[in-house]
Amino acid sequence: DPRHTNFRFADMTIDEVRVWSRALCLEEITNNKNCELNPTGQSGLQGYYRFNQGFVGANNSTEITLTDLSGNNRHGELNGFALTGNNSNWVQSGFVSTANCSPYVAPVSPITGTTSLCIGSNTTLANTNAGGLWSSSNTAVATINANTGVVNALTAGTTTITYRTECGGVSTATLTVNAFPVATIAGTNTVCSGSSTTLTAAGGGTYAWNTGATTAAITVSPSTTTTYSVTVTSAAGCVSTANRTVTVITRPTVTASSNSPIVAGNNLQLSSGGATTYSWTGPNGFTSAIQNPVLSGTT
Repeated sequence: DPRHTNFRFADMTIDEVRVWSRALCLEEITNNKNCELNPTGQSGLQGYYRFNQGFVGANNSTEITLTDLSGNNRHGELNGFALTGNNSNWVQSGFVSTANCSPYVAPVSPITGTTSLCIGSNTTLANTNAGGLWSSSNTAVATINANTGVVNALTAGTTTITYRTECGGVSTATLTVNAFPVATIAGTNTVCSGSSTTLTAAGGGTYAWNTGATTAAITVSPSTTTTYSVTVTSAAGCVSTANRTVTVITRPTVTASSNSPIVAGNNLQLSSGGATTYSWTGPNGFTSAIQNPVLSGTT
């Protein structure tokens, strides 16, 4: 570069020069040494010079252009080289074999760990290829620590988890975040003492009552006011709980009397007590909802 005058020189033998725009991992470097690259499909290869484009036994002093085989046309210019003879690296391979390197394929291992979570839970994913970085395609659904693989489930939905190694290996897995089931209990809130009622749970795949029952519906006969709870588990393993209190009402002590016997034609006075509502029935289709009804002119 004519703009710079502070040059440093080295007395050395150069077999090949490869210029990359990315860092190569150890495995890829090992794969590509002692052989010639196939420039096609090489990610990040900016310049590639083999120094062996001359002719054996000929005077190659006119070969002053160093060809860039990367496809980027960054050709170099050579000056002061005695490019003659059949042992010059300019005409044959040196330490690097003329055989093409085998295409490097980054190792890929599957992502392991739990990939179905409930909202608010977390887990750690793993991969046997160390040194990679984790990412989530939908951070509104779940986030993942780039270095540790710890996942935090945020909202219901799916996201693609990607693990990318230093050598370019890419592994993916679909992670599902599940909503909690909506647990409910239907049934009567009050019963009279000695009576029973049926409570029915809904919202899940399995049910576990605090009574020990595991069916959706249970029949209960509480002697005192009792709270019943059910744990509902969805098919995805997410859990919710519902409660219902059944209030037990003591049965009233009801009394009924009259002023009988009476003389025919007189009024019959019926009397009752101990309740809040009343329903009388009698001969000749008699009915009444009055607590103390009077029947006039009885015979």
